[in-house]
This record gives sequence, structure tokens and C-alpha cells, in this order.
Amino acid sequence: MIFRRKILSNFSELRELEEDFESFLKVNRIPSDIIYDLKMAVHEYALNVIEHGYHWATDKEIEFEAVIVEKDRVFEIEVVIKDKAPKFEISKEKIIKEADSKSFRGRGLIMILTFVDDIVRDSSYDEGNRVILKKKFSLGLK
Repeated sequence: MIFRRKILSNFSELRELEEDFESFLKVNRIPSDIIYDLKMAVHEYALNVIEHGYHWATDKEIEFEAVIVEKDRVFEIEVVIKDKAPKFEISKEKIIKEADSKSFRGRGLIMILTFVDDIVRDSSYDEGNRVILKKKFSLGLK
């Protein structure tokens, strides 16, 4: 189960992406609390790209791909987000360190970590940034 979408860096396309992504998750019977978490994480990350990476330029591309994998009633959703903004460092550990230092920097990234289990930056990606947001959950037996 794969969702793919490329948008321009503006609010109307971001809103359409969020609606399409939510529909994809609903069709795949993902629980509403997980849908909420993923939408919030994707929204906040995309806003970071638009604001800090593209400096509000509305004609830059952002690519999204979400993959749902299920094994023994444990699901993992990986959302891969690619942009062509200048490279930046990001990791779960770095975000936690920023939060522990009570820095005002990185508040959006800290918020993203409240909605997903992990954030991984693909350091081998040469065309900008490739970041993976990961969320795991299980469904109880019925």
C-alpha cells in the first residue's frame, strides 16, 4: 500500500495533500488517532520545508511517499519526504537534545516527534533532503 504525491510549496497544495493522504489512510483502515498523528507530523514537517528550506517560495517541489507495512497485526507507516532545499541535519537524538536544552530552536521538530516514533534523515541523498517519518502501531484482536 503506497501513497505518492508531489506538491508545490504553497498552502493550497499542502491542504490538498493532507486531504488525499487522509483518504489514503482511511481507505486502508488506519485508526483515526494514528491518522491525526501522521497528518500533524506531515503538516509540520512540510511547513518547516516551506518556511526554512524554501523561504516561502511557492513554486518549489516537495515529494511525499507513504508506505504501510503489516506483519502479525503490527503496522509500520513510513512517510518519505524529499525536497531540494539546502541540506540540514536532523535526527531524533538531536531533537531531544534541543528539547532538553530548553532551546527555542526546533520547536516544530519537537512537535513532530510527539506524533511519530522516529525521524531519520537519509544522509546519502544528494539532491536536497530526504527524511523518513516512522510510526508503528498494532491493532488489538477482535
